[in-house]
Amino acid sequence: MTRLPFSASRRTLLTLVAGLLAAALAYGGALHRLDTALYDAHMADWTQEPDGRTLIVAIDERSIAELGQWPWPRSVHARLIDRLRESGARAVALDLLLAEPDRISRSNDLALADAMGRYGRVVLPVAPTAADAQGPTEELLPTPVIAAAAAGFGHTDLPGDEDGRTRALVVRAGLGDARWPSLPEALLTVGRETRALRVSTESSATPFDWVRAGHVRLRFSGPDGTYPRVSYSDVVNGRVPRELLRERWIIVGATAPGLAAPLLTPTYGSGSMAGVEFLANAFDTLRHGNMTRDASPAWHALAAFVIASTLAWLGLGGSMRRAVLLLVVPAVVAIAMSVAVLRFTHVWFGPMPLVLVLIATALLAVTAHLRHWRRQAHLDMLTALPNRRDFTASLDRELAACARDGEPLTLALIDVDHFKRFNDTAGHTRGDRLLVRVARLLESMLLRPRELAARLGGDEFALVLPETGATHARERVEDLRRRMTDLGPLFQSAGLRAPTLTIGIATSDPESPLTADALFDRADAALYLAKESGRNRVAAASELASGAWT
Repeated sequence: MTRLPFSASRRTLLTLVAGLLAAALAYGGALHRLDTALYDAHMADWTQEPDGRTLIVAIDERSIAELGQWPWPRSVHARLIDRLRESGARAVALDLLLAEPDRISRSNDLALADAMGRYGRVVLPVAPTAADAQGPTEELLPTPVIAAAAAGFGHTDLPGDEDGRTRALVVRAGLGDARWPSLPEALLTVGRETRALRVSTESSATPFDWVRAGHVRLRFSGPDGTYPRVSYSDVVNGRVPRELLRERWIIVGATAPGLAAPLLTPTYGSGSMAGVEFLANAFDTLRHGNMTRDASPAWHALAAFVIASTLAWLGLGGSMRRAVLLLVVPAVVAIAMSVAVLRFTHVWFGPMPLVLVLIATALLAVTAHLRHWRRQAHLDMLTALPNRRDFTASLDRELAACARDGEPLTLALIDVDHFKRFNDTAGHTRGDRLLVRVARLLESMLLRPRELAARLGGDEFALVLPETGATHARERVEDLRRRMTDLGPLFQSAGLRAPTLTIGIATSDPESPLTADALFDRADAALYLAKESGRNRVAAASELASGAWT
């Protein structure tokens, strides 16, 4: 059976690490920017059609040129509200901070309050601000006389993400307690199309902190200018037909340069968008239920852990092809699945933690398989000893090293006596077990890290013994032969002939170093003559040359 590069314990450990890493990345939002980039790329193509009933009344350059320097008297806003009421507009969000009394006359404030009271469907903003950089946060509300006439209030707190782009609407916010809905939600409530957004209660330990609770991502209709606009001055002066205003949801806000800083959004083009355009997008998103939410960190982490650990366990338990199919392919599928879940459930599970962990696990698996194959190319599959290729390379390397250091090297060639007869009698399974036992016996003879035991093929083995002279080598291989003989009773008890070893050795002396081929030929000649002389013995090439062998 082919060995896999991962043991069961290592596979289990890597599976656990993959799952925990994916969960940690998902819970901590470490790859938030990558997830957000994917989200933006998808949402750019998944836009919502602008609702034909949402209309922006823009305080634009034309209006300022016609109505005079900003800020205008509150009586001008009163005329606007009356025009909208007379035209049958559904409801109005007046995105203007009216925290200070009118600069000209209190009667202008009263005129605006009366107009709002007659209409009964005007909402005003609440905004956080600090008196100075070091001072506490304050909650800006309209002046009391105007606030009393408002049908509702909504915050206009629009914080950006880490990259400075604004994608989401804060569900609730307030000073010390998140009690105010957003201005678009307040407009819906006044127009009797309430779509309540569920959010957990949030409060501050002190009454001076601005508290935010929950957020929903918007589904934009397009870049700045997508929603229809009419000029504020045209409405006030009656140049806009009543039919264009009837049953419309009106959002009044500044678009003229210098009156309000634009927001940076993930839409096409520059991404710069007037605040009133953002509110129109937010209003339509809420009205049609197109808002999306981020999955909670706990659920995100749990999903990432389960998927990553399951796929890692399956991918690390087979071939390299299986690892690629079960790890890389799901990494791509995870992106498509995140988009599908977003479309069908309006919940965003950022896939990048899972994608990163699966690809990293796949790379680990591929690397392990390649290293495994490289090792296998130099190993004998049955005995796990180095094979002939590795033996040849090692012998060349060690001969060169010993010649350089002035040290001897001894090569021993080993044959299992009558192995074919044993194999035919006992069967191939026992024959393989015998070869494995010989391999383990050879490994037990190694004393130094540079020494090598190898299987050359069939029943032929070799020992490479650097820095070992002929005498010492002879003693060691004689001990090897005797230890093999000591195993005789084990085989004889099974009714088998006890196998023995025949060994031929040759030594390369530093004074007359030999090439690898020459050394191998001498050891082989010694082995051949030892076989001819009865087997189960050791012969040295030096003894053959001197005629000492008989």
